[in-house]
Amino acid sequence: MKRYWGFRISTGAEERKYLADELDKGCLRQGWGYEDSQNLNNPSVQGAARRNFPIKKKVKKGDILLVPEIKGYGTVAIVEAAEDFDVGYRFDRNNKFGDFGHIFPVNKCKNWFVRDNSLVSGDLRSTLRTPMRFWNIDHCAENIEKLLEQDLDENLKKSSYEERVNFAIESIVDSYKDKLTKDLYEAFNEKFSESEWEYVLIECLQKLYPNYIVERCGGVSEKEHGADVLVKIPCPLDDSMYAIAIQVKDYEGECGSNPVVQVNKSDSYEDWHTENLRVIEKWVVTTKASKEENEELENATKDCKIPVKILFAEDLKKLLYKAAMAK
Repeated sequence: MKRYWGFRISTGAEERKYLADELDKGCLRQGWGYEDSQNLNNPSVQGAARRNFPIKKKVKKGDILLVPEIKGYGTVAIVEAAEDFDVGYRFDRNNKFGDFGHIFPVNKCKNWFVRDNSLVSGDLRSTLRTPMRFWNIDHCAENIEKLLEQDLDENLKKSSYEERVNFAIESIVDSYKDKLTKDLYEAFNEKFSESEWEYVLIECLQKLYPNYIVERCGGVSEKEHGADVLVKIPCPLDDSMYAIAIQVKDYEGECGSNPVVQVNKSDSYEDWHTENLRVIEKWVVTTKASKEENEELENATKDCKIPVKILFAEDLKKLLYKAAMAK
């Protein structure tokens, strides 16, 4: 039975052009493939790359994948799997980025659409906002098939002139993205330091996700749970909430493993593991440290009871940019 999937890629202008060119060659690439050890043919892969395993295991020949932004901002490519991904998968990061090593076999993309096309349903628009790298969209199958049947020229028609204006603006903004990201980060570093970064993170996350509850939780109780910020995410089924516990460090250079040790305290903090609230992920945000200098910090995230994600300075820059661009 044919299935339908969402497949999110890196959306930096230069990376996107490379990924689009590769797609034309029948290669659907995914990130978190910047080291040879992240090859998914190695079952012991750890860290962020491990989250690509579901892509390899679940996608079968003939399945349809929607790939947002690969043909440009506001667009969604419709791609068909050429083989079962667990058969046709290969790993090759020999490119100027040294990343995107995961390659999945697809047929050449012949059709794509803009999100604001009149044929795109509310359900499909909604699921395309999903921040995950890979997710199931079988519930949109009928709508996707209609888009496949519709001519490309019709799929690229937006439903209003206002949206065309917005698309043009976004294209210009994207051309200045790298400089703007750098300038934003430097400006924040001039104005904020140490514990003040907690408030910056709260403001940014609240702007990006207005339906979440983002609150500072440092102070006396921090010794018990090890977090500075708690993000509460509403459960779609009831009144309970999921949570992300975040430890913020204004560190540069080598950070050691202690930040992970600290945030791991939230695993056993009873108030965050109740019927109405449950921590499902933890973050360590380092404001100035780089990935290259912190192998020990990354290694400390392995075998944690609840997953820990490390956000280095480069990741923080991207978050600041996204918040600045949020409407």
